[in-house]
Amino acid sequence: MSDVLAVFNSAKKEVPEHRYVLPGSGKEVLFRPFTTKDQKSILKAIEKNDSILIQEAFDQLLRNCVLTPNFDVEGLYSKDRECLLIELSKESVRDEFTQAWECKMCGKEHTEEFKIEDLKYEEVIEDSIKNVEVEFEDVDFVVKLNNPSRGDEKKILALGKKKGENGEISQTEVLLATFASVIKEYKSLEKRSVKDDQGETVEEEFEQFKAIKFDDRIKIFDQLTIRDKKKIEEFFNGVKNYGYDLKLGDKECKKCSEENEVEADWFGFFLT
Repeated sequence: MSDVLAVFNSAKKEVPEHRYVLPGSGKEVLFRPFTTKDQKSILKAIEKNDSILIQEAFDQLLRNCVLTPNFDVEGLYSKDRECLLIELSKESVRDEFTQAWECKMCGKEHTEEFKIEDLKYEEVIEDSIKNVEVEFEDVDFVVKLNNPSRGDEKKILALGKKKGENGEISQTEVLLATFASVIKEYKSLEKRSVKDDQGETVEEEFEQFKAIKFDDRIKIFDQLTIRDKKKIEEFFNGVKNYGYDLKLGDKECKKCSEENEVEADWFGFFLT
């Protein structure tokens, strides 16, 4: 190590640690601010202009910065992940971010400064997070439904990359997989050995919920009758959004005065 690096490292202050309670799951995580080195993977992904690589770079950023033992990015609710990323940005950069937008009428490019605190934030309400049992009518099968996770989201995006017969992305396949993603567990009848009152070993039956693999969820969803399928869709549509609304409102073009609805993108939170 060079002399200057040795001096630099010895002069570094203790890295602050921040605690944040995930609004959906209620779990607390401990994290540190991200560094230039952490930020580098996001910049490289943006250079390649690949949305999947960019989201994976954000996942790696969380893995680097979250200090909570056994932290699982893919197990996060999708909305909890968004909230945690924004919280990480606030503690790493600053509350302000820069957003570029282009007028839909004349094409003039604009750049504006915004504050994260100005984004509308929706608190978690009772119906936002569900963990409910559903019994199907046309098959003797009980499932437990819950919010999609980041792991589910990645599998859905991977499906979107597949090509159909005409070389186009199958939007129907992606939509059905999105509905199926809320099917998390199924009720299974299991057996276990126990001692009876006389001390004899006997078998007893008990019910237990077991996780369903993503591909199996899609296959189950495909085989549901329409009325059972509607139960899944109703649950999915009934889950309320929470967290940050990235819409920044209507902004007037300085050239043609056209009103444009502007929405924040993720780059602005991490590249300012």
